[in-house]
Amino acid sequence: MVASNAFIITEMEKHAQENGIKEGIKEGEKKKAIEMAREMLKDNEPIEKIKKYTKLSDEEIEKIK
Repeated sequence: MVASNAFIITEMEKHAQENGIKEGIKEGEKKKAIEMAREMLKDNEPIEKIKKYTKLSDEEIEKIK
């Protein structure tokens, strides 16, 4: 019983770590998109073009302005 509990805990920790890695990657991608949008805005690129290349919403782009 103790061995199976240890296995379950190990699997839960592994799952939590994998989820953390996935969340970190998503967060990094979002930061990169915001950085790109900021540069595109500086270059006076059209909002539609920024949305196309960054996949950010109108609201997200407006917050950057």
